[in-house]
Amino acid sequence: MNISESTSINNLYIVIMAGGKGTRFWPESRSHYPKQFLKIVGEDSMIRQTYRRVAGIVAPDHIFVVTGDNLISLIREHTPEIPEENILLEPVGRNTAPCVAWASSIIEMRDPGAVLAILASDHAIEPTDAFQAQMTAAASLALTTGKIVTLGIPPDRPETGYGYLQMGQMLGEIDDLSYSEVLRFIEKPDRLSAERYLQEGGYLWNSGMFVFSAARMLQEIESHQPEILEGIVEIVESGNDRRIVQKVFPDLPSVSIDVGVMERTRGILGMPVNFDWSDVGSWQSLYEHIPADDNGNYHAGQCLFHGCKRVLGWSRDRLIVGIGLEDIIIVETPDALLVCRRDLAQQVGEIPKMLERSGQWKRYI
Repeated sequence: MNISESTSINNLYIVIMAGGKGTRFWPESRSHYPKQFLKIVGEDSMIRQTYRRVAGIVAPDHIFVVTGDNLISLIREHTPEIPEENILLEPVGRNTAPCVAWASSIIEMRDPGAVLAILASDHAIEPTDAFQAQMTAAASLALTTGKIVTLGIPPDRPETGYGYLQMGQMLGEIDDLSYSEVLRFIEKPDRLSAERYLQEGGYLWNSGMFVFSAARMLQEIESHQPEILEGIVEIVESGNDRRIVQKVFPDLPSVSIDVGVMERTRGILGMPVNFDWSDVGSWQSLYEHIPADDNGNYHAGQCLFHGCKRVLGWSRDRLIVGIGLEDIIIVETPDALLVCRRDLAQQVGEIPKMLERSGQWKRYI
């Protein structure tokens, strides 16, 4: 089935999920100033880049942000255009299913029949015009078919840090973009499985970008996570009263939208996109975004490498000097220094947990 993309979708809303802690970017990312507010890739913070990307599709009053209540001042600083009533403040993090349910309920009440696009606040996407065109096409597909649509990334390497989508046969096209049914969602695979997916074809990286009508998503949440929907209904019917939010939200099940809903929903459509995408998930990922010198070294800030290969240096204030190093990541901040092997960058996310347990070093979280 071929679908012609509508020129505009007046009831399209963007929901930016901005409650993450960015622990794998410690020590630059901290609980009071997490990754989405940092200038990791590009001249603006990650969330500011996300806002500008979607502001070319919808007006500011059609953009929502869901974040922790301790981050409200940062949200207002980095995205001042977004109306205050569109900022949903979670008293505690409960993963993404409650977040999506809350936003869907509010938007459906405000604009029945609305279509939502759920995005992370801290992904790198280029070029912007390709993203905007393909997000609009996905919204048209969701509106026309009434199904949930996910944007998948064609893999170019056997990546173990991403989840995967196994795709079925192509069902049709919209604006020259093909779409298929998603046969299954696959959690982050081991190396052998990732290599097999790349060799066999028919698999996409799961970008975590979903587009759907609010009504359809609420139906799926009611079917698969009724306890979440029950609590969200109580919150929304109270007019999002902070006392009710603080009472109800912490008791909601903590589950991701992928595991709690998407993996249990039949008929989800997947669309392979052709823009560059990265979740910028760890220091290792910066090797893709920072230009390298002749020895494959990457650096931001003041760094001097002698006899080094494939070393990443990130300097805030002081000069970093490396001699004879290979495949090492060095991150310097005013109060902490990280040195780790490149292949162990994913384990940086465990450091804040260790600091929390230590007691004496909690100030570094």
